[in-house]
Amino acid sequence: MYFRRFYFLLFLLTTIVSVGISARCDVVYVNVACSGNCDGSSWSSAYRTVSAGLAAATSGDEVWVATGLYPERITLKTGVGLYGGFAGGETSRDACDPSANPTILDGTSGGCVVTAQSCAAGTVINGFTIRGGCSATGGGIYCKSGSPTISRNIITGNTASDSGGGIYCCASSPVITGNLIVANCVSIASTSGKGGGVYCDARSKIVLLSNDIRANAAYSGGGIYCASSAYLGNNTICANTAASGGGVCCTGLMSPAVWNNIIAFNSSGICKSSSQTLTYKSNCVYGNTLYNYSGWGTEPTGSDGNISVDPNLAALVYGDTHIQPDSPCVNAGIAGDSQSSEDIDNQTRVQDAFIDIGADESDGVARQVTPQVVRVSTSGNDELDGSSWASAKRSVQSAIDSLGVSGGEVWVAAGIYYESVSLKPFAHIYGGFAGIESARSERVRSANVTTIDGSGNETKSVVTASASGHMVAAIDGFTIRGGHALDGGGIMCDFSSPDIRGNTITGNSASHNGGGICCTWSSSVISHNFVTGNSASAYGGGVSCSEYSRPSIINSVVAGNQALSGGGVHIGKYAEAVLTNNTIAANTTAGDSQSVGGGLYLCDAEAVVSNTIIACNSSGIYASDAPEMHCSNISGNDEYDYSWITPAAAENDVLTVSATIFVDFASGNYRLVSTSPCIDTGWGNAARIPSVDMDGNPRIYGEQVDIGAYEYQASEAAVSSIVQARQAQDGCQTDITGALISAAFANFYYIESDDRLCGIRVEQAGHDVNVGDRVDISGVIRTNADGERYIEIAVQ
Repeated sequence: MYFRRFYFLLFLLTTIVSVGISARCDVVYVNVACSGNCDGSSWSSAYRTVSAGLAAATSGDEVWVATGLYPERITLKTGVGLYGGFAGGETSRDACDPSANPTILDGTSGGCVVTAQSCAAGTVINGFTIRGGCSATGGGIYCKSGSPTISRNIITGNTASDSGGGIYCCASSPVITGNLIVANCVSIASTSGKGGGVYCDARSKIVLLSNDIRANAAYSGGGIYCASSAYLGNNTICANTAASGGGVCCTGLMSPAVWNNIIAFNSSGICKSSSQTLTYKSNCVYGNTLYNYSGWGTEPTGSDGNISVDPNLAALVYGDTHIQPDSPCVNAGIAGDSQSSEDIDNQTRVQDAFIDIGADESDGVARQVTPQVVRVSTSGNDELDGSSWASAKRSVQSAIDSLGVSGGEVWVAAGIYYESVSLKPFAHIYGGFAGIESARSERVRSANVTTIDGSGNETKSVVTASASGHMVAAIDGFTIRGGHALDGGGIMCDFSSPDIRGNTITGNSASHNGGGICCTWSSSVISHNFVTGNSASAYGGGVSCSEYSRPSIINSVVAGNQALSGGGVHIGKYAEAVLTNNTIAANTTAGDSQSVGGGLYLCDAEAVVSNTIIACNSSGIYASDAPEMHCSNISGNDEYDYSWITPAAAENDVLTVSATIFVDFASGNYRLVSTSPCIDTGWGNAARIPSVDMDGNPRIYGEQVDIGAYEYQASEAAVSSIVQARQAQDGCQTDITGALISAAFANFYYIESDDRLCGIRVEQAGHDVNVGDRVDISGVIRTNADGERYIEIAVQ
């Protein structure tokens, strides 16, 4: 009750003061497009800069700012209300519309965008987009020793090296309400970085109400870092990333009140000091990757109205965090405990019997989300908007940058794009288009090869995902090549977890880790990719995942890569990985005494390896800690199959068979031959078994899932004659009965048709057939180096 009364009185006092000031205020006008006398007395003679408008205002005044870009850093003035979102002709503040009239304060990376120091109640900033800030503390807004109201702003794309990427509060009591706080970051290179979205120190008593806080990143408190007795009420906190407290991190001796919040789908949920007491009621904490709660002796789900169920957001992947009418968060909050009468959309805060959980109050209308689509073509022009193929942009990065804070899709037509690109939250980048499609489902990736080539930059990854949100971005359908970087020559994921799907990642290098892909503090899903011909000077020629990453590597081919250790895949430094249905083959290590794990190198890490082929590498698995393994084929590796672990230690159901398993290893065809022991021998309970294989065929064909990246597809028509055998594709099973032996040699012989018009070679080591014999042949069609077709009969 203390928090309820205290913060209600604080909010009421702030509202009364604000209303009183607005009733008797003078208005100072600002319009960057103005060409009049510029004395701020009217829209026609408005100041051209926000700083000039603030300088002219006195306590009790309001500054109204027209739509436009204002590349400046400002300092709020105590008692002055600063409002954006005007078209430039309004006579009432109620007529402003920030969504229709974006008013942008851009700090151009020169420092904090907005400073609010020693500002008394009645100081307001409302209706702005605040971006481009770069500072030690408070990249977007720096608040110290004051009580401003920060409301209805979009705070995005700001960075801080220490604390408070979006908002920093020190010894302050601001009211922060109805803001979208998205894609802000505190230096992820430092373990001291706190509060990607909002930082609140121990001397502050902030009121944080009805804010949408998403896709921010920091080492601690990706969304919010709170060390004070703050009130956090009715916020939606999603897709944020941090080493601890991806959504919220509460620490110190204070006891904040956390009521009616959605904390969902972050890298981790809410953490607190083990001895700390929170007033914690009616929160929905769900689907956070590492944990929902940390620091609780007993998780609070099921008590005091706290729930852990899917909040049923409209479309988080496209940045829409509104709750649908059937959300379990509807009417699930504690009535009367929100200090705001409106939700983030300015709708009445209680629509039904009780308040809803989260920043959005459902109005009972289901939301249908159609993402923005921006198109790119090699014949395009970056001055165009990409809304159609005829108006396509020229560069992938230009298209990404044109997406708003809610993101969308970028469709890229076939061709080569010589650039390096940076993903952003809620941006989904798709290659493989011909340039005529009207739906994404119409693209044919194999026919429309779309390449991003980073060879023009010798020190940069081809694709970088840094602080681009937790599982709300994607790169799909590209050939990614020519990258050279310290880590992640092809793709570098740092404090980000994009979906990496359906790509060919080849010809990239790293001077440290991850020639093809490098993940640190990342939970990326890496599926259906060809990762081939990449190199790293240290670990992970193909893929390297470390620094507490939680990746899932699924249904991919990792082949022909090289590194000092972990030629194919490296999982290290407290990472936990899931590897399901992969083929890891033909990878090599440098060959000196320090080189280990040609296929897979696990060091100070945990992994679950299921239905995966690790074969024909310079060596197999090297693990300092035994992985959990299920039904995988570890065979035919040059130096060893296992080092530091044994098949028995790996589990009894590991399938280790030294046998021919690929259609054509020499040419990189890693599909299964019909006699492969990997067919129908996979583990059906493996995590994340995909629905299709690398060829898009149904993942289970037969009795149970196959091992490896390909599911064997039996031929509909059996190859039953010599003529059919000579015409069939490599890898096809053939069964010929009563074949006549026409010539016999050591380890091979020839068969011919009865009319003597057609014959074929048969390779079978240790055979005992003679010329004139009739035999039944069951084997696999292949082609040798001289182009001769033959049937291979594997020795059992």
